[in-house]
Amino acid sequence: MTVMNSELYRALREAQVSEDTASKAAESVAAYDAKFAEVRGDIADVKGELRLVKWMAGISLAGIVAVVGVLINLSVQMGRLTEAVGRLAP
Repeated sequence: MTVMNSELYRALREAQVSEDTASKAAESVAAYDAKFAEVRGDIADVKGELRLVKWMAGISLAGIVAVVGVLINLSVQMGRLTEAVGRLAP
């Protein structure tokens, strides 16, 4: 048993709970503690993966903005080129 569970065991025994029942209750709490520790680890993993996904989305968005900027620039240049060609042709 962990320290916390031994404290629970002692508290239950002082409250006149039978030794078997107090022992089972302390073991049950130990099992929940282990499950919660596992869940906390899983949550930490998910947070790390979420951080990675955020970075990937940010980089993708920056790339899209760059491509749109280049396309707008090309469109403006093509408009100027079309005007220049139009002035050359009679």
